[in-house]
Amino acid sequence: MFKFTTYVEWLWEVIKLHILWIGYLFRGAVVLGFFPATTAVYAVARYWLKHGDTERVSVLFKKFYKENFKTSNYLGWIVLFASFIVCLNWFYIPYVEQMLLKFVMYGIVITFTFLLILTSLYVFPVIANYQLQLVHYVIIGVKIGLSYFPYTILQVVLITGLTMMYVRFPQLTLIFGIVPITFVQMYICNHVFRKLNHEQISTT
Repeated sequence: MFKFTTYVEWLWEVIKLHILWIGYLFRGAVVLGFFPATTAVYAVARYWLKHGDTERVSVLFKKFYKENFKTSNYLGWIVLFASFIVCLNWFYIPYVEQMLLKFVMYGIVITFTFLLILTSLYVFPVIANYQLQLVHYVIIGVKIGLSYFPYTILQVVLITGLTMMYVRFPQLTLIFGIVPITFVQMYICNHVFRKLNHEQISTT
């Protein structure tokens, strides 16, 4: 009975976190609210996984939202704009007639697409875990994604699985939103960050 009550409490906290994400999304008029609200979800997930404490979720969310407002918006919009440019190139390249130029362009676009996927996977967890200069978030994200590539693949597989489940059961999206995906990523990333910190300590 105690375990059941605990599961229900955790479930309710997850739903509350999703509601907070929606609320702060609109607080920033969506355009300026999406990235800091999403970063705040990752930061709260990191706090829960680290401390096992789901108390003060609204206080924590507000704190992380404000702390990372500028950084998450800068990085989020940069990544989004870069993704838009890359997508345009994917549509444009098939119309290039010169084969050598097309081959070179495909190589460049594939490389940038890969780097953007790594950045997108790690940018929010890195923001939630570190205080860095703006460009270093991207560098660290790409470095971690390449250095711990099996964990990167695991994230992609699990996120794809959750997304397919959401497509199959769209009502789950309304109830839980991005929170399950966030927890999956933060659980994996926390393990990566611990390994990274341990390796840095071992080499000093």
